[in-house]
Amino acid sequence: MLKDLVLKNRSYRRFYQDKKLSFETLTELIDCARVTPSTVNSQALKFKPVADDETNAHVFECLNWAGLLKDWPGPEEGERPSGYIVVLCDLALGRNKYYDEGIAAQTIMLAAVEQGLGGCILGSINKEKLVFYRPCTRPRYTEGGGQAHRGRRRRQHGLLQRRKRRSLCAEALA
Repeated sequence: MLKDLVLKNRSYRRFYQDKKLSFETLTELIDCARVTPSTVNSQALKFKPVADDETNAHVFECLNWAGLLKDWPGPEEGERPSGYIVVLCDLALGRNKYYDEGIAAQTIMLAAVEQGLGGCILGSINKEKLVFYRPCTRPRYTEGGGQAHRGRRRRQHGLLQRRKRRSLCAEALA
């Protein structure tokens, strides 16, 4: 039931980095988001799954975790997501797709919870650094794009029993 998924969904900021996600798992989550509604039916959002260690490390460098915690740079090595899904807006198809991004990101989160995964949606991203990490011939992808992270989450304070979760997240279109 949808309500059960919503109640189970949380924003996790620590993951089991050694529990690798497959490209197929990330693609399944993207498949759920790609059929969500979009303003003026533009389908301007683009998704890129990333699950390799090198690209994951670069994506991590582009993220700002927990903005209110100024002294916390994000999860330590070993607690970082093992995969990412970056959501980008194709500016040739429209701008200001913030509602679309939110709908898609939440859909990905709920699909992840259904598979026993945890995650976090981040909007504070160095988008230019992320997009141009790999050769990108389409600079139109620099605006927009929340990021969904999935993973086997870790409890920050150890108050609750740890549950097994895997990590998922994404990278910019190359």
